Amino acid sequence: MFVEIERTPAIQENLRELLGGISQLCGINGWRFRYQSEPSSVEFNEDSVAKNIIIEYIKLRIDEINKRYK
Repeated sequence: MFVEIERTPAIQENLRELLGGISQLCGINGWRFRYQSEPSSVEFNEDSVAKNIIIEYIKLRIDEINKRYK
């Protein structure tokens, strides 16, 4: 399944609600996700979402600048 979702501070809650509803429909409880072009998937939980999905655009820009000047 492919889903596009807005990166907001509520992304974890929104994903949990979405997957909870889909779980009720199809009986699947173990969810995994891939972020953008990352080839491997990770188990869906609060820690993995926080670690893998950048919520604020500014964080992404800071990382790019830091890489450029290291």
